[in-house]
Amino acid sequence: MARILVLALLLVSLHSFGQVREVPTVVKDAFAKQYPAVDSVTYEDNLVSVQVNFLSEGKKMVAAYTNKGKWKDTQEASDYESLNEEIKKGFDKSKYAEWKILETKIIHRPGNVTQYRIKVEKNNIQKKHLFFNKTGRLLDDSITL
Repeated sequence: MARILVLALLLVSLHSFGQVREVPTVVKDAFAKQYPAVDSVTYEDNLVSVQVNFLSEGKKMVAAYTNKGKWKDTQEASDYESLNEEIKKGFDKSKYAEWKILETKIIHRPGNVTQYRIKVEKNNIQKKHLFFNKTGRLLDDSITL
């Protein structure tokens, strides 16, 4: 009997290993309201926040919400070549222009604010996220892994 109980508990814990708890309904509702027609939706509950991975018109997107359902931002995968000329000019004028571009994201924030994040590296140790506004002005640079 004890073996069956231990086996049952082991199976339940293995099944729920990926998710500590159910994603809050308020987050699912907020996401469904904001993005009603998207595909391949998956939730990643980080206890204090929830990330929602999805496809919108074939583009990879990640929306972040608080665990109370408040939208924080949505990141859209992009490529450097598709950015507008102002952002490319801003990058070319920055002190990071010679660094290698690794990744580009378009970040949509509350208040209809859009920022463009370019991940760059000088070498294996020096990597940064560069944040530009729509006019190509460098807003921030932060160290990343």
